[in-house]
Amino acid sequence: MKPGWVPALRIARRDARRARGRSILIMAMVAIPVFGATSIDLVARSLQLDPSESAVREVGHADAQLTYQGVSVEQANFFAGSPDRIEHLTISIGIAMYSQDAQFKQDLIEASDSALYEAKSAGRNRVVMYEKLAKRKEVS
Repeated sequence: MKPGWVPALRIARRDARRARGRSILIMAMVAIPVFGATSIDLVARSLQLDPSESAVREVGHADAQLTYQGVSVEQANFFAGSPDRIEHLTISIGIAMYSQDAQFKQDLIEASDSALYEAKSAGRNRVVMYEKLAKRKEVS
């Protein structure tokens, strides 16, 4: 004796052959909502950012606060070789952005270098954007 689903499958196949146009319409009516739901799910998942991507969007241009083990860099203690010798760290950063400040790799490096040297000459713990530096140079 054959299982009960074999005759049902034969009947369904026979009906599909008899009414091809209607079968294609039914398949389209099933496929379109499935495709739409899949597309919406894909877009929703691609909008969810991982931590590194969300940090870039939340920080903005030069508003980052550098931390080391949960303490700001200015307040952190760094051990130089042994726990008895404590060093304090200062940071100077020069930032240049591709396509906004330079189109080529070497030009981008030079722009970030000039922003870095400006940050160092301005004092400790400075961040200088090349864009602002270039505007100052244009004015003077």
